[in-house]
Amino acid sequence: MGRVNSARFAAVLDGDYGENLNKIAARMSVWILDSDANTAAATEWWEQHPNSEHMVTTFKEFYDFAGLMDDIELHHGNYSQDVPFRELETFGLALTEDVQQILFQYGFSRISNTIDGFIATRSCEPEVK
Repeated sequence: MGRVNSARFAAVLDGDYGENLNKIAARMSVWILDSDANTAAATEWWEQHPNSEHMVTTFKEFYDFAGLMDDIELHHGNYSQDVPFRELETFGLALTEDVQQILFQYGFSRISNTIDGFIATRSCEPEVK
C-alpha cells in the first residue's frame, strides 16, 4: 500500500508520547517532536510499517505554533497534496487564545479541546500569506 494524501493530520508536541504513536499513526499522518522516546517509537513504526499509507515524520525543534503551522501547511496543505489536510489533532499543546488565533488564520473554524490537546477542523483554504 502506498502513501495517500490524508485529510487528517496529527502534531505531537509531547516529548514523552513515544509508545502512543502507533495509535495515531494507524489513523493519520503524524509529525512528532524528536526526543529519545518519540524517535525510538518512530523508528519502530518505520521498521514495522514500511508501506504504511500514513507518514510519520520527526521534527527537531518547536519554535512556536505559527512556525510549526507554516511548515505543516507547506508539506500537507493545498499546494502540496491533492487532498490537503482539513483536520489537525494535537497532542501536548494546550489551546490558548494565541493558538486559536493562528488556527483561525489557517481557516480552522471548529476547534475543541481533548484530554491531550485539541482537534481543529477547517473547510476552506487557509488565508495565511
